[in-house]
Formats: sequence, structure tokens, C-alpha cells
Amino acid sequence: MASGMNARESSMAKMPKKPAKELDHIRVAEAENGGHTAYHHHTAEYEHPPEGPHIFPAQAEPEQVQEGGLMHHLAKHLSIPHEVISGEKEVKAEAEPAEGEEVEA
Repeated sequence: MASGMNARESSMAKMPKKPAKELDHIRVAEAENGGHTAYHHHTAEYEHPPEGPHIFPAQAEPEQVQEGGLMHHLAKHLSIPHEVISGEKEVKAEAEPAEGEEVEA
């Protein structure tokens, strides 16, 4: 063997590295149990069949979702029990003080 490499090191050096697993999209559908299934589809560069189904049971309690957000949109289309909350309180709590406003210490 040349330059002190063992057989395993030389075979590992020749193998091309697999591309990183990158999610392309997720397909969600209603499940027989009243819940939902999710299938993860990856980009073509990563040779892997879709992962899934990931099966989620039906929800008994409504999920709180932000009005107008992605989860609100999905909950409506997938008939997921949900409670719409307004984000005004959270936005106000996290907002930076306006120019010229004093901040109490």
C-alpha cells in the first residue's frame, strides 16, 4: 500500500459523497383514523423514496393557530379543529419602541 493507507481508507477515498437530504415538499392527506398522514418528498438529487406515511391521530382539542398564518390555512383546508388567535398582543409585546418613545426601565 502506498503512503501508509490501509484498504478501508483507500476505498472510502474513492466513494463519491452522497448529496445532502433536502426536503422538496410534504404531502398531507386525511387518514382512515380521522387524523392525517404526511409523506415527505425529497429533491431529485437525494435518491430516496418518500418517507411516510407519518400517521397522526384525530385531535380532540382544538389547536390554537395564528390568524392568517400557514397553520391557519392548513387547518382550514384539512378540517383540523382549531381556534384562531389574533397576533396583536404578541406583536405589541415584541415591537420595538417607536422613534422618540422613551423606554421605562
